[in-house]
Amino acid sequence: MFEADPGAPLQRALVCALVLTALLGGRACAADRQTAEGFWSRVTLVVPVYTHHFPDQGAFDDRNWGAFVDVALDGRWSVVGGDYVNSFHRNTAFAGVSFSPVSVDLGKIRLRPGLLAGIDLSGGYRGRNPVEPLLGAFELHLTGQGFEGAADRILDHAGLALILFPGGMNQRGAVPVSLAVTYRFGP
Repeated sequence: MFEADPGAPLQRALVCALVLTALLGGRACAADRQTAEGFWSRVTLVVPVYTHHFPDQGAFDDRNWGAFVDVALDGRWSVVGGDYVNSFHRNTAFAGVSFSPVSVDLGKIRLRPGLLAGIDLSGGYRGRNPVEPLLGAFELHLTGQGFEGAADRILDHAGLALILFPGGMNQRGAVPVSLAVTYRFGP
């Protein structure tokens, strides 16, 4: 379906991210006029830094480098897009939505479990995903909140995400778990 040049998947991902941002930005900008938070305070960069596959470690690539952009629509829903090298050494561009029904505040730490559903735009899982082009994952985000002072302010923006992809999607039953560093922009 997408057999063009090798750079096309990344280009498609960027175009999709821009289109989604533009379409949803109108709704977001209207809400921004009524609140103190701006658009950028809802944009989070997610960068996977470590992946491990359970139980079949040896057959998969653990260097799943890439980057995702998560744009929160409200406290529960966000649009997500990005590009990464998957466990089969193939480029995967995707776009989707994330739903986090609850958040738990533990002092200055916030835990937010959720689900991510998306579409593989580049065919990175072609022939390996029985429900292609659909993608899905469980997420657990850990972020800081309420830190004061210039030195501690970064803790309000930085965080970690644990992303678990369901086993069986890869036809080998292995469950990839990724650890990502997150950074929320804005004030």
